[in-house]
Amino acid sequence: MGERPTKPKVTCLPGEEFLPENIQPTFRSGRQSIMVWACITHNWKGPIIRLNLVPEKTTAKDRKTSGGLDGPRYVDQILKGPLKEFLDLVEKEEGVRLLVVEDGTPSHHSVVVKKAKIELGIQNLDHPPSLPDLNPIEPLWLVLKNRVADESGSQNTLDALWAAVQKVWDEITIEEIQKHTGKMQDCIDAVKEAKGWHTRF
Repeated sequence: MGERPTKPKVTCLPGEEFLPENIQPTFRSGRQSIMVWACITHNWKGPIIRLNLVPEKTTAKDRKTSGGLDGPRYVDQILKGPLKEFLDLVEKEEGVRLLVVEDGTPSHHSVVVKKAKIELGIQNLDHPPSLPDLNPIEPLWLVLKNRVADESGSQNTLDALWAAVQKVWDEITIEEIQKHTGKMQDCIDAVKEAKGWHTRF
């Protein structure tokens, strides 16, 4: 909370990369965070949802494991609610069939999720799961995180953080979304040319 997600870069001469002044130490912290979900299309911005995650567990070695989002929670909190409602609204207004692009998170591809998608008529667009170049919402997450970090008081509590996330998401415009969705054909062409390797996107 309260930190920009970008990583600092250091330029140094050969042999200086491990000098103390060129290294930023990391520490295990007790920081807290929230997980959110949102969706977009070229002309529409969907809602942003604060997810109710599986509770953390403490292992025998007194280490905490994050609970995350499992398949049943994804179905209940996203598929049967905001995603289905968003798809129905946009398909009705635009008169087109929408396909869903998701990342490779295990909860998106569990058996219970696949079954729910069939029942709800939700169809995915097949694409390489670990290729953010082909998911236009990825750069918007960075925009969101940076703007939330700039919101005064967003780091004070989890509720303040969530309030800042909602405010910033509401302020993101369709034009900002279209800056990324409008580049998709160029992204696809670049990925093909690079044979799946990194591109300028």
